[in-house]
Amino acid sequence: EKEFIYDADAIIMLDVNNFGDCGRFRELLEKYPREIITIDHHKLIYDSKAAVFSDEEYNSTASIVFDLFKALKANIDKKLANLIAIGIISDSAEFKNATAKTFLQLGELFTIASTDYITLMEETEHFAPAIDRSRTIEDLFSATTEINYDLLFVYGLARTYANLAADDAIKIGADVALFWTIGKSEIAFSARIRPNIDKRY
Repeated sequence: EKEFIYDADAIIMLDVNNFGDCGRFRELLEKYPREIITIDHHKLIYDSKAAVFSDEEYNSTASIVFDLFKALKANIDKKLANLIAIGIISDSAEFKNATAKTFLQLGELFTIASTDYITLMEETEHFAPAIDRSRTIEDLFSATTEINYDLLFVYGLARTYANLAADDAIKIGADVALFWTIGKSEIAFSARIRPNIDKRY
């Protein structure tokens, strides 16, 4: 609760479309007395307190933010351009759900930042420690696989990072992946689907 600033003029939440995904901050958000704005590119899950901007035509929230900054004629310096580019790249599932707009925006951002894709990745990509990668591989081997509606579902307990296990499950062929971690006070879930699956069903 010490991290939550009650006297802020407004709260802007990115890449989230409901309070339920905010963990321990959910109750704090519900009590917050001022404006809450959510910006996301997924299907809207309505929270009565939040003003929501959601557009599924975009493949990443960072892409929406870039267009908003341009519409507001905000200054985008090299650091901000790099951050937005990283957001677009990471949220496009390594370009699996990329569109023409994705590459047009990245071209603009790379120009502003005087960089390129390889340089940006070398400067920002995090390579998990060997022990974490080992546990993620073990989590994948221990996972349950099922085929339903001609889709491969992979799910199970993750001992370290549920998001890494879910990401890697998709990379090696899963259509739908769900992993969870069990902490002292909560259970955290991380779910992924293969790009465009949601548009087929």
